[in-house]
Amino acid sequence: MNKTITIIGLGYVGCVVSACLSKLGYKIIGVDKDSSKVDKINKGVPTIVEDSISEMIKIGVNENSISAVSNIFESISSSSCTFLCVNTPNKETGELNHEFLFEAARELAQQLKINSSYHLVVIRSTVSPGTGNLVERIIEKESGLKPHKDFDVISNPEFLREGSAVKDFYDPGMTVLGITENLNPIGLKYIEDIYSQINAPIIRTQREVGESIKYVSNSWHAVKISFANEIAKIFSKLGVDPHELMNLFCQDNKLNISEKYLKPGFAYGGSCLPKDTLGLLSLGKINNIKTPLLQGTIDCNNDVIDNAIQLIESQNISQIAFFGLSFKENTDDLRGSTLVRLANFLIAKKFDISFFDKNVLQSLDEKINRDFIISTLGDLFPFFVSSMKENIEGKKMVVAGTKFDFKILTNSHIKVFIDLSKVARKDEIEALGIKYIGLNW
Repeated sequence: MNKTITIIGLGYVGCVVSACLSKLGYKIIGVDKDSSKVDKINKGVPTIVEDSISEMIKIGVNENSISAVSNIFESISSSSCTFLCVNTPNKETGELNHEFLFEAARELAQQLKINSSYHLVVIRSTVSPGTGNLVERIIEKESGLKPHKDFDVISNPEFLREGSAVKDFYDPGMTVLGITENLNPIGLKYIEDIYSQINAPIIRTQREVGESIKYVSNSWHAVKISFANEIAKIFSKLGVDPHELMNLFCQDNKLNISEKYLKPGFAYGGSCLPKDTLGLLSLGKINNIKTPLLQGTIDCNNDVIDNAIQLIESQNISQIAFFGLSFKENTDDLRGSTLVRLANFLIAKKFDISFFDKNVLQSLDEKINRDFIISTLGDLFPFFVSSMKENIEGKKMVVAGTKFDFKILTNSHIKVFIDLSKVARKDEIEALGIKYIGLNW
């Protein structure tokens, strides 16, 4: 494969990628149907306003490493790789419009079918999960070429912030390559060679995951902004400086600004999170301040419990072995436990159910908070058992809110394993001949 790359789409992303790849030593041929953009690039003028970009485009054009055309057929014959950087705007209904991308794929395919060499197609545009599959099928159908032999389609999402896009290109938090299992090693080496010059870890993942990460990242940034603004509304009303407050909040990079709590699982509970979110929501109400993000957080948490109930009921199995009652692992604390809330619902629905929690059992045996535990468990307590073996006797389904020794399930009558908190791997459960179902995975 040669070092000539086609960039389809010379808008914000395409212009930045063209300039930055050119500086890394690649020959760039930009393609755009807007002739004014093509003319600008060929005159050494960027199509956007962005720090450092003007000089980079000018140098690239002067050194003949950047050029632009309006017809895709003029570019593909000499390039080994194509970056799709076309716009994917929102439709009126909100979802992304991929038509420009699919049109580019169809035109690309027409040219690729007369090429004899392998070609790598890189989707840089923001797309919905599964778009790579559609682009791959379009190219295969229109060109007659075979995926993984003649061409590959990978996802390579961009994380460029306007105003600092060049810096972000060369120094991102990560470089994501969304690939398929059958990706041709030639294509993988080519793309990784490009990014080996970038100051960031190269992370390979499933193509659909690569396509999804931009959605998740930008939505998280939006949530952070909305959270900070909602906090400001509440606390400024109380005479607290919201900027100083959020600056202090950001000093904690072990919990507040970290990977902690960013794992899909069961609903939050305990003595702190429910109390404080409700307390903060109440502060807003008292001061006539709308707090839709906080309210949505509480509503979302309740929805997780509802989803678990629906999933359990949908199995049409009444004999349940329930593991875990404390609000999280490695504690016996039942205060605010959403697992207890779920368990009480199942008892009320007359399921044939038993419960086991080793930490709660230890506290009962050692008579630590015994009266409180018995009182909190209430109607659940008569069904609380003293061993894992006793818990699964006569049962056909496990509902797991905590880890336990899964070997106990060997040669049992358990048919279904519902994982509420990602406590098990699907393969280890299915190796026991048991169907594994994750709550939201």
